[in-house]
Amino acid sequence: MTANASQSVDLPVLVVGAGAWGTAVAIHLAKRAPSGRVSLWGRDADQIRAMSESRENKKYLPGAVLPDGLVLQADLAQACVDWRAKTEHHRSTHADKALHGLIVLATPMSGLAQSAAELHRLLGQPKSGEGLLWLAKGLRAVATEEPAGIASATKPLTLLWPHQIVAGACPGWTTGA
Repeated sequence: MTANASQSVDLPVLVVGAGAWGTAVAIHLAKRAPSGRVSLWGRDADQIRAMSESRENKKYLPGAVLPDGLVLQADLAQACVDWRAKTEHHRSTHADKALHGLIVLATPMSGLAQSAAELHRLLGQPKSGEGLLWLAKGLRAVATEEPAGIASATKPLTLLWPHQIVAGACPGWTTGA
């Protein structure tokens, strides 16, 4: 498929999660963006190093070639600093745009809250035009307190949707799935 103007990515994107899903999304976006505009962060430095050397995610997405312009990062703090700098530059050169940077959370549901909270710790409140998108699917069951006076062997469960988890971990960020 050839990218055309309607398919191009002109804003900085940081994909958090270098599993199959995150890698596939990062490849798709990087093919449609100027070199260095899309970054993929993974928590396993050895895996990121191997991906950088082979330009392939052999562990989770074998056979899919990583575009040369896709930036691979194993340090989330540095990835956030780099993304914010690119976002600031985009804001200064594209003042007419509503969106200046996007973070894509491509973690499993089990890691969504921790990843979102870490992003919020590193970035704080969003700046104008910064968005957060998550790709997690499913629900998370959490134990809740029992109503007073009711004895039970198990606590009732509350089901949390991904947007509830992300909104709780990243107050102030506009989020979407």
